[in-house]
Amino acid sequence: MTDQMRGSSLLRSMRVILHVSFATLLLVALVRSTMGVSPVKNMHVGMILVFGVLLGLVYFAGTFIEKRRSDRGDKVAPTLARWWLAGVTLLWLALLVGNAEFSWLAFPLFFVHFTVLPAAWGALTTITMTVAVVAVQLTQSSSPQAAMILGPFFGIAFAWAFTWVYRELLADLTRQRTLVDELRQTRQDLAVSQHEAGVIAERERMAREIHDTLAQGLSSIILVSRAARTALAAGDTQLAEQRLEVVEHAASENLTQARDFVRAVTSEPAHQGQDSSTVLGANLEKLCARIQDQMRAAGADATATFVSDGDPRPLPSAVALGLMRVAQTLLGNVAAHSGALTCVVTLTSFPDAVSLDVYDSGRGFTPDTALLSTPPTIRSDGSGYGLRSATQRVNALGGTIEIASQSDASQPDHGTLVSVLIPLGENNLNSDS
Repeated sequence: MTDQMRGSSLLRSMRVILHVSFATLLLVALVRSTMGVSPVKNMHVGMILVFGVLLGLVYFAGTFIEKRRSDRGDKVAPTLARWWLAGVTLLWLALLVGNAEFSWLAFPLFFVHFTVLPAAWGALTTITMTVAVVAVQLTQSSSPQAAMILGPFFGIAFAWAFTWVYRELLADLTRQRTLVDELRQTRQDLAVSQHEAGVIAERERMAREIHDTLAQGLSSIILVSRAARTALAAGDTQLAEQRLEVVEHAASENLTQARDFVRAVTSEPAHQGQDSSTVLGANLEKLCARIQDQMRAAGADATATFVSDGDPRPLPSAVALGLMRVAQTLLGNVAAHSGALTCVVTLTSFPDAVSLDVYDSGRGFTPDTALLSTPPTIRSDGSGYGLRSATQRVNALGGTIEIASQSDASQPDHGTLVSVLIPLGENNLNSDS
């Protein structure tokens, strides 16, 4: 049982004790004041009985209404509660004047006054009630005693202490409920934030997949089809036919990738289980051959070469797939933007890491503005996403990406080199488990 449940149970128990005490004292007072006397023959006794029953009905009607509203989470209006308390108090005073046996009802009523009324008004009304009790007992008793004076004042002190404990428990329960509500709201907000973050992450993942597969293929189709149109315009139908074959091959490959994407299955075999760098190397070699065909079909006498260095070792599927997608992005950029005649892709295996280097002898660019801007700049036509996609993939694998580019063609090191390094620690080695 939680502290909140225990506190709520204790408060309910205190309220039940109060109401049961009031009912018991009222019943005892009615019995003692009417014992041996017929209410029909004695008008005084009859009036006491009528007022006693009326007091019980009014008191328990008020507590019933308060309980119903409390169960619904509502509160009784303070004005209505005070009018009810005034009616109960007046009925009690009438009974008290009729018979001192009703003096004992003052004790539970003290608590009700302290609870319903503000502190100052509660103190004033209970002192007035105490004076009334003392006065009635002294006037109706044949042998006045000190207890008749001290008893009611001790009753006030006990009621005040009882009320203080009740209010402290109520305040503590209210604080706990507030904290629980805040915690529940925080959890709901966190769930919403996590859901939104998941949606954003999934959108970015889909954007990377579409860019690195379909968009790159469509870009090459556009590039080669323009070259085919140029060949047709020049009357070279044989060259145009060769270039259209490249377009057909690229479109067929794109269709396969689109179907695989819909089925959430990659077109690369590196996606299943613990793939090896040998298989990744074969895929990269095929990719270089396709890019070379596309660049040559576009009219450039270009070469794209794959080099494998080091002893191949098993790679997690996430690492193999990530490197394959990065290579697709970088080689797509080379074919579309660099104007390079030479492109070299190097896959190097280390004991605790794997690296991918993509070099081209093209026109180069300024990497600070393309990669390091926050967020990366995407052009109005939707292009410019490639390096951002590659960077996100590398970061997700815990790796690093570095870019060196020289746009001055007179320099011996002109062109662009992109280096990716992925450590093969526990996180990456266990990524498939």
